[in-house]
Amino acid sequence: MIIDELWGPLLEPFVTDLNPKRIVVIGAETSERCQGLGVWSARHDAEVELIDRKGPRTWSELQARYPSLQLHQGRVQDVLPKLKAADLYIVDGDPNFFAVSPALEAIQKHGLKGGWMGMKRI
Repeated sequence: MIIDELWGPLLEPFVTDLNPKRIVVIGAETSERCQGLGVWSARHDAEVELIDRKGPRTWSELQARYPSLQLHQGRVQDVLPKLKAADLYIVDGDPNFFAVSPALEAIQKHGLKGGWMGMKRI
């Protein structure tokens, strides 16, 4: 997951300018990588929904510190239709089309409105 590596220099200013109140992050595999969003969402009164098959390793610790983060464990195709529409979707996955395409298809199929951002390692 690359979200934490780019949070300070790139993503935080972008997300701050966009000022979403609901963010869905697809691919939240480790709690260490969700802390930037946890801090940001607390400051900006925003909700962040994290979707991952396994979930962060220290989830209970992370949620205690950042109650605005909510974890949904499962396949994105199964979880996303159950969530409310978001203002921003962040797809943070493996750097190949086949790994990320189910998330993009789920966003499109269920008619969820909002912006989205895809990330991969360069």
